[in-house]
Amino acid sequence: MIRLITSFMIAAIIAMPALGVQITTVFEGTIDGRLDNVAFTNQSFVVTAIGDTDNLVSFDAGPDGSGFDLPIDSVTISLPGLNGGTTLDVTSTTFVSVNNGNGSIGFTDENFFSGVFVSDPTFDTYGLSTSLSPVTSSGVSNDFPIFETDGGDFIFGAGTPSLTFSATLIPEPGSLALIGLGGLLIVRRKR
Repeated sequence: MIRLITSFMIAAIIAMPALGVQITTVFEGTIDGRLDNVAFTNQSFVVTAIGDTDNLVSFDAGPDGSGFDLPIDSVTISLPGLNGGTTLDVTSTTFVSVNNGNGSIGFTDENFFSGVFVSDPTFDTYGLSTSLSPVTSSGVSNDFPIFETDGGDFIFGAGTPSLTFSATLIPEPGSLALIGLGGLLIVRRKR
């Protein structure tokens, strides 16, 4: 029976299409802004954005370095203190963009110049393809762009908040299947 299950898992892994590794990026801090034209102040927020590292696009950031843009597949903006807790699914096109030339990373729209950005020397060499422990540093937020969400238009207020950024790679299904197969083989070997 174990041999049949093992053979099935190996066949399933081989048949899986190659997928890029997904990465979850998180921006958090406290900020002013507007949701559906209603202003709020001093609210905690968490932007959780998930993208596929196979879709990373490099760009020339001038004489000081390069950068990477990551198109985002899904993104939520959580405002835990607003109206007893509000979570918004963003429906407009968004990106996470790291500029190694000026040591910043941000959550933005397709214009790449506005949104929420964190600056820190850590981002001088970060390529958006590996996990990164939380980095808290000075930030910049712009009151443009307007992010379309399922709860109305969301706009960050312009300011210079302290922000935290972190990133976590999500194992692809094939890797998880291999881990499971290894576990089965260990159990079998013990018997």
